[in-house]
Amino acid sequence: MKQRTIGNGATGEQIIFGEYGTDENGRFLRLDEISLPADSTGPEEHRHLTGDEYFEAVEGRLGVRIGNEEFVLRPGESATAPAGVPHTWWNAGDTTVVWRGELRNPGRFEEMLTSYFALENRAMIDGNGRPSLVRSAVVVAEHAKEHDPSFLPWPVKFFLTSVLAPLGRALGYPAAVPYVPPPTPDAAEPTVTS
Repeated sequence: MKQRTIGNGATGEQIIFGEYGTDENGRFLRLDEISLPADSTGPEEHRHLTGDEYFEAVEGRLGVRIGNEEFVLRPGESATAPAGVPHTWWNAGDTTVVWRGELRNPGRFEEMLTSYFALENRAMIDGNGRPSLVRSAVVVAEHAKEHDPSFLPWPVKFFLTSVLAPLGRALGYPAAVPYVPPPTPDAAEPTVTS
């Protein structure tokens, strides 16, 4: 099976998706490798509504907050965020952190993350800094039954999904955004000599 790798140019995060499968506990998606540089933070607090997320540190120090509890995982240590519980993760060290994980009942998690990363990368390439709120709202609304951006207050989520997302769909913005790799530094920068 071909590995699927995506990167977020805004955060430096890189994800290598693993296999999908089914076992006695239902469907799962393995995340073979997730990495984040030392000078970057992970995702905003969120929750997966349909399944647990498992974290296992491989290299560096992985900070994890699940509900109101915070942990720093070292290589070989793990934690699980139960379905419906707000959580986030970050690099808690001074070197790149690498972890692997698994998402139970993933739904279209890979499509959602790929869309978010594509929007972030396109905004960097276009020089806009942040993705269009209307385009982002279409993705948020599409995945609202599986993924909740719990860091957002309820009225903001309502506005995104009930006002901006329909506007975005009317403008033709897709819920599944084709992946766009992060921009790379321009290797052909002109040099000035005297």
